[in-house]
Amino acid sequence: MKLLIVTGISDANWIEWRDTIEIPLPQVSVEVQSALEGLQTKSSKKDITEALNDVLDSLDQQKPHCIFLPNCVPQLPIYLEHESVKSLVFYSDPELSVAHTLTDTALGEQDGLKEAQVWKQQLKTAFELYREHRQTCLLLNYIDVVENQPQSLPALAEFCQAKVTFESTELGLSSDRMLAAQLILQDQDDIFDFYDEIRSDAPIFGTFSVSGVAAPSQLSSLALKAIKQHQSSQKQFSQATQKQAAELSDVEKRLDSANNELIELKQQKQQLEDSNSELAAKLKELETQRTKSASQIEQLEADNELQVLQLNQLQEELEATHKDLVAAQKDQAEKAEQIKQLTGRLQEQTAQVKQATQESELQVLQIGQLQEELESGHSEHKKELTNLTDQINELNHASEVAHAKSKDSTQQLETVQNKLQHTEAECELLILQTVKLQEELESTLLKLERVEGEAQTATEQNQTQQQTSLLSQDKIEDLVAENEIATLQINQLQEELEFYYLQLQQKESAHMLHSQSDNKPIQKVFDKTAVGRAEMVAGYATDGYSDIQLRLENVALADGRLFDNIVCKLINVEGHVGIEFRAADSNVELRWLDDLKDEYGHYITFIPIPPESKTQQQQRVNEKLSAGERVVVLSIASLLNDALQLEDLSIIKPMEEGELRDWRLSAIELKNQIATLPQWMSFDQLSLVEEYRTDDYEHLWLRFEKLLVNDQLFPEFEVKFAATGKSSDTLFTDEITLEIRETPAGFGPLQAWPPELKDDYGYKFQAKVKLSDEGVEIFATDRTSQRDKQLIRHLFKNFIHFLPVLKAQGAEITRDNNDWLAVGECLSKIGGFAETNEQVEKEAVTNPTPFTFAEFVDLGGYQHLVFEYEIQPETMLKLKVRADNIDESGNADIAIDLRTGDDNVPLANSRHFDEDDYGPRVLFNLGDVEEIIFDDSLDAEHRNMLNEFIQALPALTNATSELDEKAQLLWSQWLKDL
Repeated sequence: MKLLIVTGISDANWIEWRDTIEIPLPQVSVEVQSALEGLQTKSSKKDITEALNDVLDSLDQQKPHCIFLPNCVPQLPIYLEHESVKSLVFYSDPELSVAHTLTDTALGEQDGLKEAQVWKQQLKTAFELYREHRQTCLLLNYIDVVENQPQSLPALAEFCQAKVTFESTELGLSSDRMLAAQLILQDQDDIFDFYDEIRSDAPIFGTFSVSGVAAPSQLSSLALKAIKQHQSSQKQFSQATQKQAAELSDVEKRLDSANNELIELKQQKQQLEDSNSELAAKLKELETQRTKSASQIEQLEADNELQVLQLNQLQEELEATHKDLVAAQKDQAEKAEQIKQLTGRLQEQTAQVKQATQESELQVLQIGQLQEELESGHSEHKKELTNLTDQINELNHASEVAHAKSKDSTQQLETVQNKLQHTEAECELLILQTVKLQEELESTLLKLERVEGEAQTATEQNQTQQQTSLLSQDKIEDLVAENEIATLQINQLQEELEFYYLQLQQKESAHMLHSQSDNKPIQKVFDKTAVGRAEMVAGYATDGYSDIQLRLENVALADGRLFDNIVCKLINVEGHVGIEFRAADSNVELRWLDDLKDEYGHYITFIPIPPESKTQQQQRVNEKLSAGERVVVLSIASLLNDALQLEDLSIIKPMEEGELRDWRLSAIELKNQIATLPQWMSFDQLSLVEEYRTDDYEHLWLRFEKLLVNDQLFPEFEVKFAATGKSSDTLFTDEITLEIRETPAGFGPLQAWPPELKDDYGYKFQAKVKLSDEGVEIFATDRTSQRDKQLIRHLFKNFIHFLPVLKAQGAEITRDNNDWLAVGECLSKIGGFAETNEQVEKEAVTNPTPFTFAEFVDLGGYQHLVFEYEIQPETMLKLKVRADNIDESGNADIAIDLRTGDDNVPLANSRHFDEDDYGPRVLFNLGDVEEIIFDDSLDAEHRNMLNEFIQALPALTNATSELDEKAQLLWSQWLKDL
């Protein structure tokens, strides 16, 4: 120890105490004393440290020195940083500190409370310092040290390395000042709680009291007691008042309740009176109806009598008809003689039948020969079909094992496709030959039927030659039977050929789907599903629920998965359509939820717009499904519409009239609801490829397997999240850059690919986010499509959910996980895309818009904006942006209407072309824009024009002066995702 600093809390107390303390250590010089006292005015730590070092260097190095300083607690932390400096800090009771600020004539409460807070703040600083530097700092109660010297002096001698003594002194405080201090502090519980905390930790040598203070007078004691009694009474009175107020409030509430009940009783009385009036009116109406019914009964009785008369008249007419029939039978007997005249004609027709029989036998032989040829060809085609199927399976296996050989596989696939086309052509030729032969047989059958009819007529006319006629009839029937058998055989053969032909097409379609899905991003993945055959096997209905069970065969998904059969249910729950899979019936690999189980086993239902009773259950299913499971569920749900429209749909379940139509409408509704589902992201697996860190840059390189964003599937996807900003008080970086490159299979992951940025490793897309309190927006280096924006926004917003997945997999990340979680929390609040002012100004100069504003209409629930564009000299295209069905929340259906006044409308060869009362037009929803822009079958110039209009539409709307502030806000909301 080189220097012992002695100081105290509360300046008034310390001035009296410092002269009573004697420490036999060399005192510092006057210059050093002034220098240390001057340090209290320094503002910077550096200045205080340098001055203290100068003071310590000037002291004698052999002996420690001592210095008494005024209250220097604020500077003590800097002093005690030196190992050669110790500090002795004295403090007093709070009453004693407050009493020093008062005078006998002016006992100010505010001054006393202010002094108590100053005492608390200074002592708190000294206490914290003592707890941090217990070896070099000692915090002592002055009164405790003085009154318990036998215990305190040895401890002081050891700490100060010298014998310390105290002179007795009187504090000179009157009893009234002490009493006033006690009264001021009697309700300051925080002061005394803190004082007790100090005494429980800092050294205490024994019991003590305030010395040198005269005992309070009896009058003062009585006054203090009276004040306390008055305060107690006042507190009791306050509690009683509060209790009475609560009781009064309760009485008022009960009174209000009684008034409300009285009002309700009056209302019920009025309702009963109204109900009695209604019942009287209904009773009168029923009496009127009874009178009408009696009249109707009388009328019916009269009608019944009339019908009895008519029936008697009809019976008389029947008797007359019977007499006429007897006369006709006599005439028929007379005509029997005429049959003999037809005998000659029968012999001639018999000869014709023999000739037709010979021709039919010849055709039967030809049919047998042709059938043998067809069976031989069918066997050869079946073998070739088996060989081709094996080749397709081998190609699929080769494609999965070695993607690098994809070109060779593609060539082999083309060869197989050529063979399939050749086989298909042969099958079609055989089918044509079979059809032609069938037509010839049908012609022959017509001839036979005509001959048979004539023979039958002749037989009826010639009863005398009945035996000969019957023999000819038997031959004709045998010939007809043989022809019918031949026809059935040909039809059966034709059906078999058609069956194998359809199987060839399904195999080829499934293989093409699989080859296209190899690691290449798939757009609208739910709509690219194929089914070979569908069967409706069962159904069930009860209150608020109905379903039909379907078996789908030869199902091919867009991601290459094939299923021989899938069993599912199309369900209707309280008017909400959905799909259901059960573990006992389906061979689809799904993770079954423990709480979705009944007496028949586990199940999963997917209802896009669930009823209120199923909302939480559907939320759990949405959170549980991975990307692969979601592709299966939603693809099959979208496929049900096509399955129920198949011509060969097999219906085993008995159906009531109109029931099939209703289920087809439900399947259509389900597909439409899936197309409008909210945006989401899911994936099968996520892994950390690399964590890279330098002094001013670091990134996390993530790899996804089966990443699904809305209806866009990426078999594999990689992205980097880079910290490229500066640290702040709460975040280790204020900027995050997202970087996307080509997929490992070499495909561009974005629709608007390639981007402008490129380095030694290829093209790369970047999007940055500034993390600030003003809002989180995305700044992209390139213009992107709507689907690309959705993908990028999902990656940013869901970054906070990626981190727990990586942690669960044991990914080694050196950066503290909480740092990345704080960044992810900010990214989860991300908004839309933004462009810098420089970009907007640059585009405004270099790309002046060719679209001019023409009209704005606001009809409350409907608005539209019209812009004009010159597609040819003197030919203007009107682009109308419509907002239909505007509700109270400001939501609307946005569509675009293109017109030129004639048939030359751009994009007229698309499926969106139609005509209304005003002429030809192209009308499409805003969500169909991307489909049109990327449809290569449409005119490229028109698609580019539409893309340019869509990109410029927000700026055009903002620049339109005819829109008021409310309309501007509405259109900004409707067009925010462009």
